[in-house]
Amino acid sequence: EFNGVVTKINNLNAKGKLAGLITNHGGIIRALAKDYTIIGDYKLNLFNSDALKFYGDDLAMAMVSEELTRSEIKDLRGKQKLMALIYGRQELMHSEYCPIGATVGGMSKGNKCNEACMSQGYSLKDRMNEEFPIMTDVFCRSYILNGKPKNLLDTTKDLKSIGITSFRVDLTTETYEDTMIILDAFKNEKALPLESFNRGHYKRGVE
Repeated sequence: EFNGVVTKINNLNAKGKLAGLITNHGGIIRALAKDYTIIGDYKLNLFNSDALKFYGDDLAMAMVSEELTRSEIKDLRGKQKLMALIYGRQELMHSEYCPIGATVGGMSKGNKCNEACMSQGYSLKDRMNEEFPIMTDVFCRSYILNGKPKNLLDTTKDLKSIGITSFRVDLTTETYEDTMIILDAFKNEKALPLESFNRGHYKRGVE
């Protein structure tokens, strides 16, 4: 799998279709850092200045950990290359098991999956009736996303003041109309009128 991913990256780059990589895979970073612009994903858990120093020049930019508060981001040193996620459904867990394939996909030891995930979206529902979207990849792994998107679109000016220089917007389950509203809010640095969202750990840390 690793060699296949590296080959795919190199093929895309040869066609001029690759501006850079966002990854949390240490092997990818080591293998390609000399030839590509690499942004460290938030799942690298870059909690502090020592973590940033560890990766050094291998990362052109680093996304801060999703578990950092505003004050902890402010205390980071070497902040000239930091990015923050300001909108998106955070990944809560991933698994080699695919609940879609195991149910509506008809997958079993003797049967291949019918790729039901390619035709529509699916989610898990908890006892409070909150729905958690399920995403999948080409290797049939599943990724469970937060039922409520993180929304810090109205904090970009503040984040800039404490050292964040770039921002990331993750679009997964949003419609075209939702996407245009979100991007307008981002472009104009204004609050996004959502009925339900979370603020991550921006004000309150991990307990």
